[in-house]
Parts: sequence; structure tokens; C-alpha cells
Amino acid sequence: MDRNTLLASLLQQSKLVTPSPIALRVVKVTSNPDCTTSEIAELLAQDPVLCGKVLKTVNSCVFAGRLEPIASVERAIIMLGLNPLRSLVLGLSLPVAQTKNQTNSSLREFWVDGVSGGILAKELASLQERSSPGYDLVAGLLRDLGLLLLVQNDPKAWEEIQRNRMDEWVENPCAIEERYFGIDHVSVTAALLSSWKLPEDVVEPIRFHHNPQGLAAARKSLYGRAEMLNFVESLVRLDRVAESPRLLKALLAKARSLFDMGQEELIKFLEKISPKIQEIKDIFELDLGSANDYSAILSHGCEALLDLSLRGQFAQSSVGGGQAVAAKTMAADPRQTIDHSAGQTHASHTATTDTPPPAGHRLPAFKLEYLEELPVEGCRFDQFELCKELGRGAMGIVYSGFDPKVEREVAIKVLAPQFASLAEARQRFMREARAMAAVHHPNIIGVYTVGTVERLPYIVMEYVHGASLEDLIDQKGPLPIPQIVAFGCQMAAGLAAAHEKGIIHRDIKPANIMVDTRDGQAKIADFGLAHGIDDLQLTQAGTLIGSPLFMSPEQIEGLPTDERSDLFSLGGVLFNMCTGAMPFQGKTIAALVRLIGEVDPAPPRTFRPDLPVWLDALVMDLLKKNLRERVPRADMVYSRLVKYR
Repeated sequence: MDRNTLLASLLQQSKLVTPSPIALRVVKVTSNPDCTTSEIAELLAQDPVLCGKVLKTVNSCVFAGRLEPIASVERAIIMLGLNPLRSLVLGLSLPVAQTKNQTNSSLREFWVDGVSGGILAKELASLQERSSPGYDLVAGLLRDLGLLLLVQNDPKAWEEIQRNRMDEWVENPCAIEERYFGIDHVSVTAALLSSWKLPEDVVEPIRFHHNPQGLAAARKSLYGRAEMLNFVESLVRLDRVAESPRLLKALLAKARSLFDMGQEELIKFLEKISPKIQEIKDIFELDLGSANDYSAILSHGCEALLDLSLRGQFAQSSVGGGQAVAAKTMAADPRQTIDHSAGQTHASHTATTDTPPPAGHRLPAFKLEYLEELPVEGCRFDQFELCKELGRGAMGIVYSGFDPKVEREVAIKVLAPQFASLAEARQRFMREARAMAAVHHPNIIGVYTVGTVERLPYIVMEYVHGASLEDLIDQKGPLPIPQIVAFGCQMAAGLAAAHEKGIIHRDIKPANIMVDTRDGQAKIADFGLAHGIDDLQLTQAGTLIGSPLFMSPEQIEGLPTDERSDLFSLGGVLFNMCTGAMPFQGKTIAALVRLIGEVDPAPPRTFRPDLPVWLDALVMDLLKKNLRERVPRADMVYSRLVKYR
């Protein structure tokens, strides 16, 4: 049988239960950052089995212990958010082997290696601060699907490889597979995933992950993902790799070149990851043969994937002994502030940074490849100049820039190219610009103009010399009372101006408050989640709208929000400034959801007795769970603060 015929035969056989078309459509729809809850729920409703598995997993694994189970699909979607939901749906619908008349060892081995690869890929992506860690997780998870097909199609050939050629296979799997199977597993995997219409961002790195140099001329993100998957493959098979001094030396060289990890750092990294992988192994030691289906096992496996998607949202400090006992590690460059949980990036730098080029200096014109790596000297960008990349989030890249017409420093936010073709993403990006431009206030970052270059929308904004309030608290801990009052007044004034225009921010948190070091002004940033008070459809935008640590109870429950939701979040920010810690601290999303919805936080004076009674009372009034008891308007918050300024 020739290679093409063999490939067609492998893909046609029902050795794998193909993910349902509904599951693949859910994954595609949830990749759109502006999809709605109703869209996703309507899709899930077309696949009752998948819908039931989602609810089962949400209740048994993720939100176990709630007083009432989550019975609504819409509620489950809102509680999870896009990225965790995508991981869950993908995991629950991952193809599983038909085990009738087959041993289960290959299935167990495949699942352990697959989920371990997903865990490693996601963790390594976080070390590199990659722009699409969701793709990294999916690629790590799916990279060896073709191997399972090959093994099930010709188990005797696989037994022969394991018995006599395993060392050679670890070193050069594709060559050995070609000899024994007639085709290699990466070709099968790539063809299978292409037939499922998964994006090239996943398929091509998998196709070349045993030979990353084959993508050296491709987009930097594809090449980087292929290199990372190659490294993941070595880690998954570390027991075999360690037996070869040459392979082990190559592994250590990759760790150094890709992740700047020496041998000790690599060992520490693996020590951190190994408990998660061991847990996966324990899960898949369950008796598969006695199960009518795999839903219980897949549910447990997906819990690990969900943990990967959710964990970054809770890495915050906690109160102990009246002070913060943990703080986030600062970025090496203090001028750069990136909020990874929300995918937003802020421009922030010192006054001496990014001096514009001298008059007459000719910069190169902007090219799309400059989004991967900006020239050292910068480039021309429409009528502006891009000077330096400040940071990137899931949807956008922010640069320091210069407007030569008015000789003014600016910040330029560009929509990431992978979202530029999505109408919904463009609308959301421009909604941020409209929201910020609609409110002219010294405590809201100003928008100068918007435009499009190479079909990429961009926003030109005020350039803030300073850092985020989050960074300030991380550096100094609880702030002095006069500074708390000053920043509180400024934030309340900015919110009052936005609310007067009918704009609700929905993501007030310290990372979204920029502090100008020149005049001490606090400025509200990132209106990417903002909406009008009457726009209820956007209240259910399919993600955890806002940062969980500062979300209001109504946001947690997926209910319509108004200006009082912003004020609850403002209360959380004031609490953070007063104590250096979060008002609600749960180790899991289930615990955090319960605390925000059901438990009142301890008053700030519990942790800082020197706080004025009036300030303590204001914070607690803002954190009221009952909307009718909460301070109703931002101008009233301002009035209560300004008396003590």
C-alpha cells in the first residue's frame, strides 16, 4: 500500500471517535473574543451529550461545593469564561480510542503523554509570555494523535519498535515509523487536524515539531511553537532521553537557548510540574474497560486543563499578620506593565525613555513582520513613528510612539493580526476607542485618534509617564492614607465622568489604573470591556467579564451590570491600597466565587488599625453585596473622599 493510500485509510477508519462538529464549532466560536453566551449555548444545545458533560464537569470538578448546582448552560459558560470553556469542550470531545478487542495500555499511554504535553506546553508558554498560550496548550495536547492511529492500525509493528528499536525511535521517530508503518505519525496528525479545520497555528507547528528548522522561514510564532513542541516531546520522554548522554546534552542546550534555563533551573521547573503529571497518571490508571464511556475519566483529565486556564487569575497576594505576605515578581523592565489575565497591555515608561529619532532621520515604513520584531530604530506607522514595543496582550500590542506633526509622545495600541480579520474583534477594539474618546477627563487616559494600517486597526493614546497602581502597591505595600484618598478621589471622579456618559468600565482593578509620576494623577485605562448601561447583550459576552479578584457579585452571577458594579470593584481597589492585599482570596475559582457571592470581607482596619474609621466604612459600603445597600454613584464616593483630601 502506497503512502497516500495508507494515509487515506487511516483517516477513514473509526479508530478514533472524531470530535463532534458541534464541539469544533464551539472551539471556533469561543476563539472570537466578542462572542455571546447565547451563541455558545445554542451550539451546545445541539449536542446533548457534550452539553451534559460540560455541566457534569463544571459541577463535579470545578465548582464542587456550591450550595446549589449549576444547572444552566448559560450560567456555566459565564462562570467559566472563554479560555477555560474552550479547553473543557476540546478535552471532553477529544477523540478516544475504540478499545473493544484491544488492550488499554496504548490508550493510557497516549492520554498521559497527551495531557502531560499540554501541561508542559502551557507552562513553558507562560515562561516566554507568548501571545497565544491557548494554541500552545492545544498543540501540546494533540501533537501525537497520529501515533495512536498508527499503533491501533498495526499493533504488531509498534510492539516490534518497543522491543527492538525504542532508543532509535526516541532519537528519530519519524524515520523509524516510516520503516515500520509506512508513514510517520506527524504526517497523520497534521492531516487529521487539517481535516478538522484546525488553524495552521496549531497544525503547522505539530507537522514540524520533530524538525523545527522546516519552519524557520515561516512566521516567528509558528517556528517558536514548533521549537517548544520539540522541547516538550523531549520532556515527555525524559526517562528515555536521560539514558543517552547525547540526547540529554541536546535537551539541556534547548532549555538554555529557548528558556534561559540551566540544569538546576530545569530540574526545579520539572519538580514543579511533576505532581500535576503524576496526578494525570493516577487518573488514567482507572479501569477504562469497565466504563460504559469515558466521560468520568475525561472529566477528571479536563480538570487539569481547566486549572491551567484559570490558575493565572489568582496569583495575588494575601493578608497575614496585618500585611501582605506575598507579592508578584516585577518585570525586568519596570517600564512595561502587562496584565496577562485580561489580555490587556498598558503603556508606561519613564521620562527618559524612547527619545524620538532626530529630525531628518529616515525610518523604514511599517511592515507586518515588524509586529514580530520591531527594528531597533523603529519605523514609520501612518503619520506616526513606532519607537519601542512596550508589551503585548492576547488581543493587542502597545508601542511607545511619536507624533512628529505636533512633536508629542504617544502610546499606540495595534490590534493583533490574528484578530484583525474578525469583525467582532475589530468592533470590540473600536468600542474601546469610542468609550475612551467619549469621556474627556484628566483621570481617564485620553484618545487622540484612530486609524488603520495594513488592515490593522490602531488607537493613538495619551502617553503616561509612570506605572500602574498594581506595580506601585507591589513595590510599596499598603499606601499612605493621603495617597489612598488622593487616588480614590481621582478614580471616583473619572468613573463619575464615564458613568455620566452611560459607560460602564467593568474591569476596574489596580492594573488598569495608571499613575503619572510627574503630577501624581491616577488615570483609568483599558475600556476594552466597557459597554453602555442599557447594553445587556454585552453583559453576557462569554468571558469572565472583568478580573475575578475584583468582580462584583452580579458579574460573578452573570447578571446585568450598571455603574454600581464598577463601584464594587473600586471598593476592592481601595481595600488593596489600604492593606496591600485582596478583599477576597480563594485558592480556587470555586472558593473565590463563593466568597464574592456569599461572604463579607474582613474590614480593612482588621489588618491596618491606623486607618480612619470613615475610610474603613466607605470601603465596606462599596463592597456591599446587595446592590440597594451599595453606594449608588461615583460622585457620592468622591464627595465622601474629598472632605479628607
